[in-house]
Amino acid sequence: MDVRLPEQMKFTGNISENFKLFKQNFEIFLLAKGKQEVQDEVKVALLLNCMGQEAINVYNTFSLNEAEKKQYQKVIDEFGKYCNPKKNVIYERYMFFSRKQEEGEGIDKFVTDLKKLAESCEFNEQKDSLIRDRIVLGITNLRLQERLLTREDLNLEKAINECRVAEISKLQIDEVQKDQKQVYGVRKEERRGYEKENKLKKNEGNKFDCRKCLSKHGPKQCKAYGQKCFKCGLVNHFAKACTRKPVKKEVKEVSKEKGDDNVNVDKFFVNSINTQNCKALYKEVDIKGKCPQKCSIKLKKCCQPVAHPARRVPLAIKEELRKTLNELEQKGIISKTDSPGDWVSNLVIIEKSNGSLRLCLNPQDLNKAIQRNFYTIPTIEDISSKLCNKSWFTVLDFKDGFYQVELDHKSSELCTFSTVFGCYKFLRLPFGLTNAPEYFQKVNEENFGDIEGVIIYFDDLLIAANTEQEHDAILKKVIERAQMLNIKFNQTKLQYKVNEVNYVGHVFCKDGMKPSKDRVKAIQAIENPTNLKELQRVLGMLNYLRGFIPNFAKVTSPIRELLRKDVHFQWNQKHTEVLNKLKDILASDLVLGTFQSDKPIVIQTDASKDGLGCCLMQDKPTYHGSRSLTAAEKNYSQCEKELLAVVFAVSKFHHFIYGRDVKIITDNKPLLGIMKKDLSKVPSPRLQRLKLKLIRYNLNFEYCPGKHMYIADLLSRSYIKDEVQDDPDMKEIVHSIEKHFSISEERRAQFEKAIQHDSDLSKLIEYIKNGWPKYFKMIPNSLRPYWQYQNDITLSNNLLLLKDRLIVPRTLIQDMLDLLHETHFGMTKTKQRAKEMLYWVNMNAEIEKLIRNCQICERYSPKLCKEPMIPHEIPNRPFKKVASDICDYGGKSYLILMDYYSKWLEIKQMKGKTSYDVINALKEIFSIHGIPDELISDNMPYNSYECRQFAKQWNFKICTSSPHYPKSNGLAEKGVGIAKMMLRKDQDLMLSLLNYRTTPIVGLNLTPSQLLMGRNLKTKIPIDENKLLPNSYNNSNIKNEICRKRELDKKYYDLNCKVRNSFNEGQFVVIQNQNNNEWEAGQIVKPVPDSPRSYIVKDSRGAIVRRNSSHLKSSESGSVIDQNTCCDSADQNCDSSSEIVSVHQENERPKRQIKNWLNLKITNYFKKGDVVSMDYYMLGLICSIFDMT
Repeated sequence: MDVRLPEQMKFTGNISENFKLFKQNFEIFLLAKGKQEVQDEVKVALLLNCMGQEAINVYNTFSLNEAEKKQYQKVIDEFGKYCNPKKNVIYERYMFFSRKQEEGEGIDKFVTDLKKLAESCEFNEQKDSLIRDRIVLGITNLRLQERLLTREDLNLEKAINECRVAEISKLQIDEVQKDQKQVYGVRKEERRGYEKENKLKKNEGNKFDCRKCLSKHGPKQCKAYGQKCFKCGLVNHFAKACTRKPVKKEVKEVSKEKGDDNVNVDKFFVNSINTQNCKALYKEVDIKGKCPQKCSIKLKKCCQPVAHPARRVPLAIKEELRKTLNELEQKGIISKTDSPGDWVSNLVIIEKSNGSLRLCLNPQDLNKAIQRNFYTIPTIEDISSKLCNKSWFTVLDFKDGFYQVELDHKSSELCTFSTVFGCYKFLRLPFGLTNAPEYFQKVNEENFGDIEGVIIYFDDLLIAANTEQEHDAILKKVIERAQMLNIKFNQTKLQYKVNEVNYVGHVFCKDGMKPSKDRVKAIQAIENPTNLKELQRVLGMLNYLRGFIPNFAKVTSPIRELLRKDVHFQWNQKHTEVLNKLKDILASDLVLGTFQSDKPIVIQTDASKDGLGCCLMQDKPTYHGSRSLTAAEKNYSQCEKELLAVVFAVSKFHHFIYGRDVKIITDNKPLLGIMKKDLSKVPSPRLQRLKLKLIRYNLNFEYCPGKHMYIADLLSRSYIKDEVQDDPDMKEIVHSIEKHFSISEERRAQFEKAIQHDSDLSKLIEYIKNGWPKYFKMIPNSLRPYWQYQNDITLSNNLLLLKDRLIVPRTLIQDMLDLLHETHFGMTKTKQRAKEMLYWVNMNAEIEKLIRNCQICERYSPKLCKEPMIPHEIPNRPFKKVASDICDYGGKSYLILMDYYSKWLEIKQMKGKTSYDVINALKEIFSIHGIPDELISDNMPYNSYECRQFAKQWNFKICTSSPHYPKSNGLAEKGVGIAKMMLRKDQDLMLSLLNYRTTPIVGLNLTPSQLLMGRNLKTKIPIDENKLLPNSYNNSNIKNEICRKRELDKKYYDLNCKVRNSFNEGQFVVIQNQNNNEWEAGQIVKPVPDSPRSYIVKDSRGAIVRRNSSHLKSSESGSVIDQNTCCDSADQNCDSSSEIVSVHQENERPKRQIKNWLNLKITNYFKKGDVVSMDYYMLGLICSIFDMT
């Protein structure tokens, strides 16, 4: 029977334990094989064979005499002595005392591991007690641990038994509780429904009108019981049933409340509304949030539909995405479609910090095709005229405004989006469509515009009145209308009953309209310059606005004097007074314009290393804004800071620009390209998040050099220093692309430490925080490769990122290379994998070097591509050059010979495949057609001593092809193919040969017999007698035609070929093993003369072989053969035509004698008629054994 060999002995790790296990397995092996009683010498041999090469090396170092080396017990004892001292008891005990029960690990496995670890700790008689202690201290069940610690008579067996009982009990209790939970859940629901149904039936006839809740119900069923009245503060009645007079309260602030998104409206008339009953308005009426109008989207003529396929999403959010889609479908916002139309957009998935998802449509292509129906948006002038002398204000915000507008069927089809779960379409108006703001304004004015005292600006509804009673009446009408139309308001954004309101960027009160303080706050925050450069920046802005500043030259003269070369810069009180006066002028109506809705809107934005600045302009500055960057924002790349400045600007000027075309002026040119890209193709997740915030605005970006951005540049550097909180939305993850960066805490700490100690990356961090040098030549050479990426490099949590790729410090590059190549993928895949996640300078070159030098990759690398064809030279007459090979078919051997000129084919059956059989067949052919000048063949037996002697005596040359490369003897291989076809298809070989020889050659229109003999041969087919007469043919024309056809064949063959460099003597290479296609080390001895691309090579075993260049390639891994086995080609007497050429030419005769003797023995051994093939590699080894080389 087959018995499995023991695994080889491992001389790493715990060698003592390894040897103990091996010895046990080996003794089992001896017993199973019945070898326990064999001689010691055989046992030692079996032992060493099973232990492996490393054990043999150790065995050779033992101080034993020859007799002792054959004694099994002596040898096994020596191995024991060698292995036992390698055990580190302190380390073993550390491992034992560190072992704890893992999460979900069974007690039996935990105990077994402890016992294994204790075996090598030398605890002796304390072994059981220490294992018991480790069990008690290492288990995860704290209650069980506490119980075990109280036991005085606790031993190992009791501890294990109690742990097992506790483990089984817990499993059983969990199962019972699980079943009970399921059963009780069903019972509870059924019982509740039953009781409710019975109560309804029971009390149906006992209902009465209740004065506490103003509804009809049975006894003890009042909903107001225990509830607090919002009017009087007492309990057990609702505010609508309260008989006390309401108490007016002034409210300055409304707290935000979490809860139902639905708007709730009271059902009774009120003369006035205080804070509490304002909240009560939202308690009792459920409004679904769907206005009666339906939006219709119209497309431009001749627009080309675009359908985007679904993008893959990270596995971690796939189920959450499914859940979110189902929720939106249940709410009636989207619906699944099995037949999407021509327009299919992508979905943008935003993962919030709490793990929930927000889904957005990415209608970038659809927006280009939408025909906008322009609707008049109220201007500031329109709004201010309606708010004149108003004293009471309330601002209501439409909850999820666009989602309250339904789409018609055709428009819903246009808003289809693709997901991994299929296609869905929006049933409500999605955010991001270009026509959405104007249509929403139109719908809201249709719904509420007829109510006196109501002003609507997109999703903000303002109620304004002269008196409180008038205000409350208007508010009641608005809420009743909302109830009637099923429209929601957002409770958290309510500005209720105030005397001064901030609306569309202005402050309105009973005194009229006032500009917002924020309008000039940024100007007042400009600080005194501390150096000449800062002064030039301030004067640059002032000079830009000099047309609006009276007596500009006179006013600015004192501070302009500081620019003179002969004046030392020193800022004093006089300069401060001048600057303050200039800031007052800049904040006055002389410079600051009033926003006008009919004029184009231009916004300048800029970002410095510490702040953001922006300015809304309409011929002259209208509004200014600035703020500082948070600690996290200071780590953004410059491109991200610039886009953050745009987001800051549009947020600040939202009321002025929403729904209007806006031109954004920026000095960051890469930003223009980013804004033109599809959201999914924006490289940085942070840029994606920022761009997503701009999707609802109509922005056109324009580049302007920084030196002309006077206002925004100054504001970004001299900014308002109020504390700014980090935007929580920037912590959300945009899953619009597949990539998702993650890193373990251990690896993160490793990177942070390496970055701190990397001088180049530390300098790079300095550039990110403080800005890059102005010119390329000012950067150190080591950092110049990062210049082109300066807008894409960010610092995130102490890690450097290039877009979404981690920048690797120099000390960790080798670790990353090892990780990238640990599975030994090819060069292209490894580079692609690295490009997805990592970056360092010269990354591709280092990956290529790593893989080229990898011994494993080199060993298992694929076959080389084809080299260009080198055709054989076509002779100028028949039978001058012939090709020959041996064909085996049907248990018989045939000699195949074909003429290069005429393609004449000879097939001769032979008794065997020895050199004598081949010579006899060739003599027969040569006696008919004459002796050729050259015979092309494979190696055996044509390269034998007898064949070479025959060629020498008959005066022709034998040229052999490289072993294992039949392409170099292609004509003979073709002849073998034709011969096998004849033997397979026709029993009459001679008739098949006759027909082949009389069939015209394609392209020549002449038969082989005509080319060889100058005449046609008679066959069974009738033929004109004249065609059988001899004829002469122009040999040069025939040769030219053959060459033309050969060149055409070469042209098509070479299409997918690659030219490779030749090899030099002594060059280290790798040789492809033809048995398993693996590559092994070797060295070029010399090229083979008169045989292109053929070389004599010494392999790793020291054998001298011949190989074609298609089986050789340069070795770059360093896996070369032993220098001691290498030999100088000048000292070699190598036969370049043989497969194994380590046998010298002068010893061919004894080799031939051994060969003939072996052939005779093998032939006698096999049955008569069997084909016997001589293994000439083995023959070479036998010659070496007999010392005949």
